[in-house]
Amino acid sequence: MLDPHGRWFRVLLGSQSMVSSLAVDMSLPALPAMAVAFSAPAAGVQLTISSYLIGYALGQLFYGPLSDRYGRRPMLLFGLVVYTIAGFLCATAPSIEIMVALRLLQGLGGCVGVVVTRAAARDYFSGSDLGQTMSSITAVQAFGPLLAPVLGGVLADHLGWHSIFIVQGAFAALILALTWSGFAESLAQRDIHAIRPSRLLANYITFFCNPRCIGFALVSACVFGGLFAVLSASPFVLIDLYGLSSQTYGFFFGSSVLGYMVGAFFNRRFLRQGVTGDQLMRWGLGVLAVAAFAMLYFAGTMTGGTLGIMGPYVVYCIAISLVQSNSIAAAMEPIPHMAGTGSSLMGAIQMSSAAVGGIAVNYFFNGTGLPMGIAIVIGALGALAAYWLVARRLPV
Repeated sequence: MLDPHGRWFRVLLGSQSMVSSLAVDMSLPALPAMAVAFSAPAAGVQLTISSYLIGYALGQLFYGPLSDRYGRRPMLLFGLVVYTIAGFLCATAPSIEIMVALRLLQGLGGCVGVVVTRAAARDYFSGSDLGQTMSSITAVQAFGPLLAPVLGGVLADHLGWHSIFIVQGAFAALILALTWSGFAESLAQRDIHAIRPSRLLANYITFFCNPRCIGFALVSACVFGGLFAVLSASPFVLIDLYGLSSQTYGFFFGSSVLGYMVGAFFNRRFLRQGVTGDQLMRWGLGVLAVAAFAMLYFAGTMTGGTLGIMGPYVVYCIAISLVQSNSIAAAMEPIPHMAGTGSSLMGAIQMSSAAVGGIAVNYFFNGTGLPMGIAIVIGALGALAAYWLVARRLPV
């Protein structure tokens, strides 16, 4: 088993989280091709993203308390098995309706990595060490969004969209094997009452009544809502409107993840030098808002071409790295006794916001990038409001 304080353990945790990002980012370049294959409208195919996010959000509500009760390792193995099977089945989906249902199932399995890795990190670390650990996990996880759109574009262009889901299933099977052999149970003492309704209710009340927990959860949720609004709409904006090929879209989109990784690197570096997570969040939120308004301008006026969309988005992703790792660490810090449940609630709120952002931008999609720009601005303003009005309040 891997040493929890060693580098390879953090790589494994990041890889477990990466599994879920592949399900979204790798399939983005194939959405237009899937629309043709299923004879479905753009909004119908975009539901394959939203349904995955809904399953992703709902599943977290179960995995967190169950991991507090039965341990982190059993839940990780179970969720990865569900994801692997669903991924392979997606490759054989005969209709858009079945594909949407299978993506929901895939989301129910894929969410386990994010929930349990956060809880496992909190099992071992606290304070600045927890923030640094989350930055390391974020940096590893970012390799998924970096490579996935490029790989997805190549697969979609040369082997068809079916191959994307075969690769997703195969990668999940690999991580399942590595988890089986390298991940030891991190939970020192299981809570035998964790899934009792009375305990669940008490833990939920604890989370939602603590302004730091719910405030920083809302910060994370709002920035993810804006992020997934762009994820959902950008293939149709950049491929259909701006004329990029699926493969070129993958390279353009992958470049934004480099920003995400750069942000994660500097976040960990600044934390080691004594800069507080709260300071880094304030910096990140300011940059994030400026980038969002820049994208709104370029998307609304259709000036600047593809760089007018991707330039602000790269900056937005850099800012997300400063906000995300520190908001997760801040939300988890007060609740070590219910880390699994807290992680599940935070993730469910985050992914629900992402699903709402994707559904909203799909509903208002008018063939231009304007709805996408409006959605990312709303996410940035919501994160600022959650930070200043809720998260900074002291617990009663």
